Amino acid sequence: MGGESIITYPPLPYLTNALVIKIGEFLNFSALVVIYVCRIINLLIYTTITYFAIKKIPILKHALLLIALMPGTLFLAGSASNDSLTMVLSFLVIALFLELSLNEVNIRTNDIYIYIYILFITTLALSLTKPTYALITLLFFIIPHNKFKNTTNYLKTFFCTCLIPIAISIIWINTFKHLYSFLNQGYNSFLKVNVYSISFLYHHPIKFINFIINTIIGSKGQLYIIEFVTGDYRYELTLPIIVVVFVYFILLLTSVYDISDFRINLKQKLIGLSIFLIVFLAMCMAEFITWTPLGSNTIWGLQGRYFTPIGPLLLLIFNNPIKNTSSKKFYKKLHFCVFLWIIFFLSLSVYILIF
Repeated sequence: MGGESIITYPPLPYLTNALVIKIGEFLNFSALVVIYVCRIINLLIYTTITYFAIKKIPILKHALLLIALMPGTLFLAGSASNDSLTMVLSFLVIALFLELSLNEVNIRTNDIYIYIYILFITTLALSLTKPTYALITLLFFIIPHNKFKNTTNYLKTFFCTCLIPIAISIIWINTFKHLYSFLNQGYNSFLKVNVYSISFLYHHPIKFINFIINTIIGSKGQLYIIEFVTGDYRYELTLPIIVVVFVYFILLLTSVYDISDFRINLKQKLIGLSIFLIVFLAMCMAEFITWTPLGSNTIWGLQGRYFTPIGPLLLLIFNNPIKNTSSKKFYKKLHFCVFLWIIFFLSLSVYILIF
């Protein structure tokens, strides 16, 4: 991505980096030292918030742990980009909404307002990292209506945890869209090509759907599947395809064989899947009008790492908490396999972070 587009991002993900740079200037540190300090601090922030996300989420604990510790994910977590905070805040928002939906949280008491305040701060922070992911707050609709004392409380919670973050994202995009200096009337000066305009989306929605289909079923779609595990193929470690396949197999098993006291119903699963598709559609639209040259039949700019923050939403559809004894015995064996696989992941990730 060109540097011209980075200036359109909200400043929140870069506050710690800016502070480290200022301290580095004051102490006369070299640029290399400052970069590594930024990466270490971002990794510590990512690790801390991920811990609370896994602790809070009532289901898919192992699946979330695996996603959080994939080599490509940890590479981004230990980078100086905004991807680290984006991923971990997405994990936390998903975890908090699922906890509010499935746990025995009494929304009729005054204590719930403290919980809603925490969720409000978290969703607001997410909307100020990468605005597209603010749509994850639509996960509010996964909360059963009967958990609220009345409709007024329901609307207040919706307003604070969903509507405000999305509204702020829209305001930010509209306010600072002029900073896309490399985009001028359908021309991308970074790629030096003409790109599709937003009016194309209005007048040719069916053609746009064809663009999405061509992107998914083509070679790019296969690349996204690999990049989701390994990270951007241009910068991170390339793993054998059998390893990538095994990662998806383990993710699927940990989603299906999930020991939990909570069960998510079909309606909630479909809501999670719908939000995954909505965020995916928003990402496609953004990349289409930003990076896709005229004449192309696929969408440019999409990367596998863009799916990491919403990965847990897709796994909801496979979640099936186990109750019988035989399945629990299998789960213990699976638990051991997950442990070994995490050791393997961490070894690869250490290699990637160092080299």
